[in-house]
Amino acid sequence: MTEGYLTWLDYVPKPKFNESFLIKEMLFADDAAFVSHTEHGLQKLITRFSLACHQFGLTISIKKMEIMSVNADLPPSILIYNEQLAVVDSLNSETWNCNMSQENKLNTFYLRNTGRILGIKLQDKITNHEVLQRSRTFTIHCLLSNRRLRWLGHIKRMEPNRIPIDLLFSQLENGTRPLGRPHLRYTGVCKRDMKSTNIDIINWENLAVDRVRWRAVVKKGVGTAESNRRRDHELKRQQRKEAMHIPLGSGSTFQSRN
Repeated sequence: MTEGYLTWLDYVPKPKFNESFLIKEMLFADDAAFVSHTEHGLQKLITRFSLACHQFGLTISIKKMEIMSVNADLPPSILIYNEQLAVVDSLNSETWNCNMSQENKLNTFYLRNTGRILGIKLQDKITNHEVLQRSRTFTIHCLLSNRRLRWLGHIKRMEPNRIPIDLLFSQLENGTRPLGRPHLRYTGVCKRDMKSTNIDIINWENLAVDRVRWRAVVKKGVGTAESNRRRDHELKRQQRKEAMHIPLGSGSTFQSRN
């Protein structure tokens, strides 16, 4: 393991990394993804996939199958085994390595559509905090952090030699990257989430061993981070309102020279 150093692999004792492995195939029934431009095409793919699984004696877990639509007027209706699959808006979000700019855009889109569902218009001058209170939901920042950290704990509890845990705590043996700032990695996003939720970056692995305890720690930390985020947002909003009411030139002294 990595002694808790999730991001900085150079700090890990070198004897820990004495095993090399080559991944040729990654075939998992629960990780299969199908993409289609039309609802009819997706239904056709799902039907063929279910028939192929039946021929090999495999059973598809309907509870684990989810549908995500992009730019669709109505949610798609996909059937398998005569049962309709659930439609979600953040499929596999526990593996998203979004930077803050991307998360802010997602949060803006999320709040705008939540306000539309509640019938709130721009002329009503309802704050985002009020929208979240009325819908009894949380921001995208909170939802993504919660899912990422829970998935991180799930990977930690996996048995050794599993591909997900090997990929998380390993690095490429060969290869170079282009000049410039490196892209944000999943480990870096998880480290950022643990800092915002006040989770110990060094000893997080000891907490993640116990599933119930890890879920409680993540829930408490994410809730605290959400409260701090809303408080900071409200404070900035009050500062902007006060700045708008300050008369021009007040508190400043100018001198002219001839």
